Amino acid sequence: MSYGKQYYKEYYEGKFFESTTSGTFEVIEYIDRGNVVIRFLDGTQTSVSSGNLRKGLVKNPNKLIKLHGGAECDINVDREDLEVVKAYDLYGALINRVYGEKFLLRNENYREVSVCDRWLKFSNFKCDVFKMKGFQKSISDRWELDKDLLSEGSKIYSPETCCFVPKVLNNLFKIPLDKFDKSLPTNVTRNKKSGKLLVRLQVSPTEYKHLGCFDTLQEAFPVYKDALLFRISNLLEEYREFLDDRLLFKLENYDVEKEKGSLWHLN
Repeated sequence: MSYGKQYYKEYYEGKFFESTTSGTFEVIEYIDRGNVVIRFLDGTQTSVSSGNLRKGLVKNPNKLIKLHGGAECDINVDREDLEVVKAYDLYGALINRVYGEKFLLRNENYREVSVCDRWLKFSNFKCDVFKMKGFQKSISDRWELDKDLLSEGSKIYSPETCCFVPKVLNNLFKIPLDKFDKSLPTNVTRNKKSGKLLVRLQVSPTEYKHLGCFDTLQEAFPVYKDALLFRISNLLEEYREFLDDRLLFKLENYDVEKEKGSLWHLN
């Protein structure tokens, strides 16, 4: 038997259904079988086909695909608002980095890292990052939300430990360790043939400045220290007006011996 549009409007509209991934939703309007307007309990509206609706194959576009560690997208995400979308993307990446099992399998060092209770709700995260200096640069220039530069050694992502930084500054401290000798600090690799230590410093996202070959870390450290401080000075001159005041203070008073000395076996 064939039913008309009015039958389906009466059958669907005002009724509640369950999604296989995103919870309960209500049918707001049946337009045709390919366009049914629905609303989730968080207020998010979207359109689906009647076939997918019956199967429960409906996704809330404002809900993270996977919610790890109790994280909650508790407010509507306006897809027309560039700032909100950017904050939402940052949040999804952060939650996945800390609690996503696939990511953790590849990055075991993150298993001790967590997100502060406040940031388990997206609404709080959005409110905080909107106030952070450099947030606009994350939209225009893809600045990164980082905790290690401001709070080296911290295991918690929070408003107190995080700030926005340009990628070139972030990478200055994050060159991967020598995959063959994990005892060496970042920026140092060992030449297999000569046994000498090769020291380098990143000067752009794809370029490194080679500082020389040395017999010992103690011999290399003064050269590395001078090059690092000079590079920091240049980056501060370029980005000063956009950097978080807390990070600016730390970098202006950066103590290489204190921050990096132990990694160079100087203690």
